[in-house]
This record gives sequence, structure tokens and C-alpha cells, in this order.
Amino acid sequence: MPTPYAMTQAPVAGRIAGFDGLRGFAACIVVVFHYLAMLHPQWVADYATAPPLLVDTPLAVFWNGPFAVAVFFVLSGFVMAAAAERRHRHLIENLLIRYLRLAVPVLASVMLAYLWLSLFPTAARELAATFDAPSLWLSYTVQAPLPGLFDALHDGLLGSFITGSSAFNNVLWAMQIELVGSAFLFGVYWLGGFRGWLRFVALAGFAALALLAMRDAYLCFVTGALIYEAHKAGLLARLSPAIGVAALLGGMVLGAPGQGFAERWGLEFLPQRLQPGNVWGLMPVVAASLILLGVYLLATARRFFETAPLQWLGRISFALYLVHVPLLYSLVAWQHVHLTLPELPVMLAYLALALGLAHIFTLLFDEPTLRAIARIRKRTAALRASAPSLPAAGIRSNGGRSFWGFVVLATGALMLSALMNGGAALYYDSVVYLHPPEGFLRLIGLLPEIPQTGAGVEGALPATPAAEGPRLVHSGRSMFYQIVAAGALEFGRLWPLIALHAALVAYPAALLMQRVVGHAPRWGFVLGMAALGLLTPLGLSISVAMPDILVGVLALVIAALMAGWSALSWAERTALFMIAVFAMVSHASHLLLGLALPLVLLALPLPKAALLRSAALIWLAAFAAVGLESAQKTLQQRSGDVVLLTRPHLTAHMVDHGPGVDYLRAACPEAGFEMCNHLDHLPVEWREFLFGGRTPETRFLVDAPLAAQIAISKEQFALTAAIIAHDPVAVMDFAARAALRQLLRFDPAGVQIPSDDLPDWLEAHPGWMTAQVEAAPLRSTGSLLGALHASTAALALLGLAALGWAWRCPKALRGQETLLVAVTALLLAVLINAAICGILASPYDRFQARIIWLIPLAALAVLATRRWPGLAGGTPGRVAELPERNFQ
Repeated sequence: MPTPYAMTQAPVAGRIAGFDGLRGFAACIVVVFHYLAMLHPQWVADYATAPPLLVDTPLAVFWNGPFAVAVFFVLSGFVMAAAAERRHRHLIENLLIRYLRLAVPVLASVMLAYLWLSLFPTAARELAATFDAPSLWLSYTVQAPLPGLFDALHDGLLGSFITGSSAFNNVLWAMQIELVGSAFLFGVYWLGGFRGWLRFVALAGFAALALLAMRDAYLCFVTGALIYEAHKAGLLARLSPAIGVAALLGGMVLGAPGQGFAERWGLEFLPQRLQPGNVWGLMPVVAASLILLGVYLLATARRFFETAPLQWLGRISFALYLVHVPLLYSLVAWQHVHLTLPELPVMLAYLALALGLAHIFTLLFDEPTLRAIARIRKRTAALRASAPSLPAAGIRSNGGRSFWGFVVLATGALMLSALMNGGAALYYDSVVYLHPPEGFLRLIGLLPEIPQTGAGVEGALPATPAAEGPRLVHSGRSMFYQIVAAGALEFGRLWPLIALHAALVAYPAALLMQRVVGHAPRWGFVLGMAALGLLTPLGLSISVAMPDILVGVLALVIAALMAGWSALSWAERTALFMIAVFAMVSHASHLLLGLALPLVLLALPLPKAALLRSAALIWLAAFAAVGLESAQKTLQQRSGDVVLLTRPHLTAHMVDHGPGVDYLRAACPEAGFEMCNHLDHLPVEWREFLFGGRTPETRFLVDAPLAAQIAISKEQFALTAAIIAHDPVAVMDFAARAALRQLLRFDPAGVQIPSDDLPDWLEAHPGWMTAQVEAAPLRSTGSLLGALHASTAALALLGLAALGWAWRCPKALRGQETLLVAVTALLLAVLINAAICGILASPYDRFQARIIWLIPLAALAVLATRRWPGLAGGTPGRVAELPERNFQ
């Protein structure tokens, strides 16, 4: 009996060759399923309206393709659990290599599919036309006119993993589940390296996440990992073969039913997720897990799957899965339309061709990828063995090419979200920032006369004759950020702006890591940045043509300056000073954060060694930002035809079901405020008040005469003071509620212009911009934003839990006073941003989404200082030597 499991010395577990044969057998089932789905859909419950009775018997398990894929996923859970445990110390390396291991063969299969489609661009469409009721499966593949080669490259490298679908090779829907499920298991066993029990807690969390917010198919990875744990602990060896027989038969019975089984047999009373035949429910998960357990427990079944033919099928199974479908919708479909040969020899020829092509594909792409991965692991192991020790916190170093190299890599990692999304994302205000800055053009004499702007640009009135009065422009849009954004649009389709955003995050974060945490940025830093960019709104904020990302950048700069002052060189302090100026001049809310955050840090009982000097430098940057803002207003008003107006956000918040309405009803008309003239329209939702709704009752501000708009804007501070004096307790409660609501609102869905508004707002911009924005996966695939919101909440909670643990553990932050200052600064920035935006404007998801990523970043900084017992020292014991093939 195997010895009990211990993370530090896992027992040796031999490779289970029978699982290779099971994987090959399941791949053949998928091939048969797709052949029938294309030419004989009546035999496939998923596409048949009235299938033969045989389809609802256990025999259907031998051509139930979706269930076979569920078996793949359970096998993946088993094998990936073994691989994740074996290399649990190297989370970053595991994630990158897993993507590489999948992406290279997937890309090759898409290129092969593109070739087949180029040769037979309309075969599937022509075949469908020959049927009275063509199979829906034929519509899953693109037909002429075909997308370009770049689209195929994007589909193979990113698109199929992001969207969980492919127009070139429709079986690639499984790659998203495969990659995400494997990534979760790597994370589970990485956490298990800290404490053994954390592995099962994380596995339970993964299961809960799959049940509540993801596909049930992800539970296959959980059950596969649990079977591996039971195998490793020797628990399965105690079970009798009779249980194996029951598991195998039960898996076949539960896995055979296809779509519509519950309706056909009167089982609709069952919860939908438990209904047999629901391919996205729980039954395939249970059935596939029973199949794996049955094969494990039955020696006869294992010997069958260990035979040479099935072992060969297991060897080529991944390739067979990837290459068999393009043959169907191209060559086979063309033959059925144009040659009409007898079907039996055609079917046999197709199977032989698919198997032969899969063998060649394995030799050319699959196995070379595995060998390349082995070389990469060997090389990285050698680099780790020869790596010098990391510098201690507070030690100044000049940082050379290695430092800047990893900053550049982190910049690229932060741009992954934009790359996957196809380019920049846009918000309403982006349209303003993408227009040439009038004040700057006046200064250099290139814009002597500004034409009247039309609708579609926020901050400008509809075009009116000059004789009717001056032009109204809303202030608060930074000319300096506008110079950068408009220039990026002119010279690089906004990619230079995205790169600048990413670099402005990567550089201060790298300085924080090296000067405060004491760890020179390496691959862990790059992966951490990539994870934050993909799993939080950080990457989306970087890709939006807005200065929102700069509030988080400012928080990083303040944390680096106030915590690492003595370790920073003058050149680094100067660079951070310039970044702080740019961040604060880009938006008024950033300026308020720059003023408030150092003040609060000084008021806390923190080490004061260098806080005063760094606070003074930050306030000097704020003073410079105020000066630049004043210069901008002077330039904007230089010609005398412009009236600058500050939007009355305070008034908008107060009259949005707030204490402002109560005060105005009690004090008007005696109070004399302009808002008294509009009391009949109150309360009004704050965005409709500021920007105008669709009904006249909500447009009294934007449609008011210029004098009235100016009066409402100028009186907002006096009105707020009067409201506070009228009922200070109600205002305090109102402000506290607003700040708390803002703190908890960070849904990234509010960061982009809704699809319905795109035509109006992008009217003045190039056609490519509209096409790119509309086709972005984060817009066209609604579930992605929901998943991003869920992962953000999970990481924020985990980050707070890690920080809470560090605070309660006396040894966790011993000798780490500078780190304490930095972490406190980052957390305070999140709180202060919520107070500024929630109280002075109104709670809105976009305001907090731009900065919520600082919480997991602070937790990563704390975790980076720890030498975890499970992650350092000793040589890990070996576990099952299973190859990293797909669907294992």
C-alpha cells in the first residue's frame, strides 16, 4: 500500500498506461460522432429531432462525442494534478508552458484547417444544400468569403482560448476549458505548497466557482484531481473490483444519453443540471469520472486499454482530435457533392486518412512541442540553480539591463489584454481625448480659428452660429493627456498609448519590487503583472483611451516614493516625480488623491524617516499640476470665443435622491439658488442631470441657457455648504453610504461605451475604429466581462485575506517597515479613491474598477518577501511521471 501523501516527499507513482489507451479510444468516439453529425444527424441526439430508439440506449456511449470530451477533461484533471504537484514551486513557468504546449499544436491545426478551407471554400455550404434538413453542425464552420490569414493566426494563438470557439476548426471550443482548468490546478497545487490543507480548500473553491459562475465541465478537473489524490494516497487500492464494474457500467449508462433525453422519457421534473442528456450539466461530469474510476479499478479494462493499438491511438489522440474535423467539412463534404462514391469505402478512407494525418501531425508538431518544453524546463532549472541571491530591501542598486529588460517584459505582459481584445477600448470621454487639443494648437499657431463642433463630442454644444454667443466647453479634460492620446491615434492606432499606459504601471511597480520589497523583478514579476492584467480590470484600464489608469499609477508612485525614498536614486525620484505630475494633471480626481494620500500616511503611526521628504515632493508635483492646469485654461480661452464650464458633479450627486432634494424643498425659493428654479424636476439621476437623458424632464441643465448652466456650476460649492449646514448628520450618512457603495462597485462592464451608443460616438472617427471596437471579444462575448468581474472579486478577497494573515502573523512583516508603508499606501489609495469618486461624483463601477487591482498587487508584494517552507529547500519527491499531453 502506498505511503500517506506529504507535500515535501511525495511517493513514487507509476504511469497508468491504461489511461493513454482510454484517451485514444475517446478520441475515436469523437471522430465517429462528428462524421455522423455531418452526414447522419438523425443518429446524433444533439442534432436530431426524433432520433432512433437506439440513440437512447447505453450503446450510444460509443458515438457520444460530448461525453467523450468530458472523459478527456477528467483525464486532464488526473494528469495535470500530477504535473502540478510535481512542479508546484514554479507556478509562472507552469502556466506559460501549459499555454505553449496547447497553443503550438492548436495554431498548426488552424493553419491546416485554413489550407483545407482554401482548397474547398464552399464544400460545407454545398453539402448542406443537398439535404432537405441539413445538420446544424455544418453551420459551425466559416465558408467563402474566408477571413484573412491574420484572422486564422489570431484564432490559433488567442481567439480559440479567449472565446472558446473557432470558425476554422470547431473542436477548439474545448481549448478554453482545457487551458483554464489546467491553470486552476496549477494554482491549487501552488497554494498547497504553502500548507497541505490549502490544496483541498483551493480545490473546493475551484469547484464552487465552477458550480456558481463557470461551466460544469470545469468540475471534471476537480474530480480528476481528487481521483489522483486518492490514487496517490492508496485509497483506491482498497476498493474491490466489483466497485470498478459498477462504476464502469454506471458511467456508460449515465454518459450515453444525448440532448433531449429527459424530454423524450418524461424526466423534465429533474433539475436541468441533473437531467440525463444535458451535455453542459452535471451528468457527463459524474459519468466521465465513473469511467475513469472503473478503468483504474478493473485490471481487465486496464489490460484492454494497454494493448498496442490503443496505446498508439493514445499517442496520436491530441493530433487526431485537432485534425479530423477540417477533413470532414472540406474533402469529405466535397466528395459527397461532386463524386458521390459509395459511403462505406469513403468512410473507411476518411478514418484511415484522419489516423494517418494525425500520426504525421504528432511527429511534426505534437511531440516536437513536448521535446521543446522539456528543453525549456531544463534550461530554466539551470538558470534557477545559477541565479544570484536577491538584494535586501532598502539597498540601492543601479538596476541595469536586467531591470529594464524585465520592465519591458512586464509592459508587454500588461498589454496582453489589449492584444486579446484586438486593440484599444473606448469610453464616452475617449472621444474628447482623441481630438486634437485646441489650447496646444493655439499656442503653436496651427489653430487660429476653431470651427464649431457638432454632436458626438462630449463637452461641446451642438453647432450654432457664432453670433449666438461664445462656445461652451466643459473643463476637466486634460490637454496634456489629449496631446498623447491624439498623437497615438494619429501615428499608431492607439497602440503607443496602450504601451505608454502599460509602461507607466510596470516601471513604478518594478521599482517598488526592487527598492521596497527587496526582490529584483524577474519572471515572477512578469507573470504577476500578466495575471493582474488578465484577471482584474488592470489590463482593460490600460487599453482604454482614458487617463483612468493613471490613478493607480499615481498610487504606485506615491507608495514607491514614501516607502523607498532612501533606496531610490535621484534619477528614479525625478522619473517618479514626472510621472506623478502627468498623472495629477490628467484628471482632477487624481490631483485630490495626490494631495490626500500623503497627508493620511503622515497622520498614521508609521515610520516617519523619509515620509516628510517624499510627501513634500508629491505635493510639489501637485503644485506643478495645478500650474499646468491653469496654463491649459489660459490657452483654451485665448481667443475669447470659449467659455469653460466645470460640470456640477457635487450638485448632481446631492439631487440624486440625496439630502440636496430635501434641502431645496425646504429652503426654496428663499435660498436663491438657480436650482430652485428646477425643483419640479427633482430628484433626477446624476448622469441624466449632467449629460441629459432622453426625456425633457432630465435635460433641464444641458438645455438651459448658458447663463443658467454657469450659475448652477458656480453655485455647487455654496449649495453643498448650505446642504451640510441644513442637516449635517444626513449628509455624513449620505457620504458614508456613497463611499461604501463606491468601494464595492468595480464591475468592468462600465468601462466601455455600450454597443447601442457606438454609432453616435464614433461617427467622427475612422471606420477601422468602429469595426475594431465592435469586434472586440470583451464586447462581443458577454460572459468574458462577467468572468473578469468574478475573478476580480476573488482576487481582491484573497488579497485581503493574505494581508490580514500577514498582519496577524508577528513574523510576517518583521523588519519590513518600508513594505508596511507601501502596502498601507496602496490600500489607502483604494479607500480614498472610493471616497473621492463616490462622494464628490457618484458611485459608478468605472471609478473603482480602475484601481481595485492594487489590492492583489499589495498582497503579492507581501507574499514575495516570504521564504515559504513548501517552496524552498529540499528536493521534492517524484510523483507520477505522466507526459503533458492534452486531454490528460
